Amino acid sequence: MFGTKKDKNHIIHGELEESYGEALESPDHKFNDTARKYASRASDAVRTSTDNIKSQIESNPITCVAVAATTAFIIGFLLGRR
Repeated sequence: MFGTKKDKNHIIHGELEESYGEALESPDHKFNDTARKYASRASDAVRTSTDNIKSQIESNPITCVAVAATTAFIIGFLLGRR
């Protein structure tokens, strides 16, 4: 008597897990997970690049100022030529 109720509970539990799994594997959830994964990778790449740029500026401040001044001069020269 108790064995059949236990078996029915296991069957119902298995069906619920299956339907829950199907809901989680829907294309919308897969797309959101993929989008989050790529956004996280992009955020990490930007953070790493920012840290690298900061360390380059701190180790070579005169070179960075010279590059920035030269770039500003070239852009100003090109925009001033009408």
